[in-house]
Amino acid sequence: MAELLAEGLGPVNLETVIKYHRELRAGDSVEVSCSWMWGEGKTYRVEHNLIRADGELSATVSHVSGLMDLRTRRLVANPAQEWGKRAKDPTLLGVQPSCP
Repeated sequence: MAELLAEGLGPVNLETVIKYHRELRAGDSVEVSCSWMWGEGKTYRVEHNLIRADGELSATVSHVSGLMDLRTRRLVANPAQEWGKRAKDPTLLGVQPSCP
């Protein structure tokens, strides 16, 4: 994040949808997945599943985001490429590593 901000880029959340499936209580343990989905445009989707210790799906959270050029206040054309350039392991984001 520090590198993105230093280069004048910042992630923006455009939409978030939360679907509750099963109850969670204080102290419950959950495993959270994170899947990035890239399209052809300026936005991308990230989806999370919250799975209780008993294996039950408790909630799904999905959001549509973009990467904003903080100088022009416009979304960058290829957010996957920008994230991929800076990620230690771009494959975790579902993008190919950039060639230097």
